[in-house]
Amino acid sequence: MNSAKVIEVIVTDILRRGEGIEGDPIRIITQYWDSEGNLLVEDDPLTKERLEELITLKMKASNKDRIIEELNRKLSNIKGRK
Repeated sequence: MNSAKVIEVIVTDILRRGEGIEGDPIRIITQYWDSEGNLLVEDDPLTKERLEELITLKMKASNKDRIIEELNRKLSNIKGRK
C-alpha cells in the first residue's frame, strides 16, 4: 500500500429493490457515499450471490480441465507402454 487516508462515509440502506420474482428477489441494498454525495460502492446481496455462483462454476470448470489433462497424461503413459 502506498497511501491511506480516512474519509467520511455516509451509509444508506435501500429497503426495497427487486421485483419479487425468481432471479430478482426483493432485498435490502446498502450504499456507501462520500460527503460530496458521490456513490462510492453499492452492496447488493444478489450481486454477491451471482458472483459467488460464477466463481464456483469457474472453479468447477477449471477442476474438470485439470482432471481431463491428468486422465489424458495417464492414457498416454498407458499407450506408451504397449
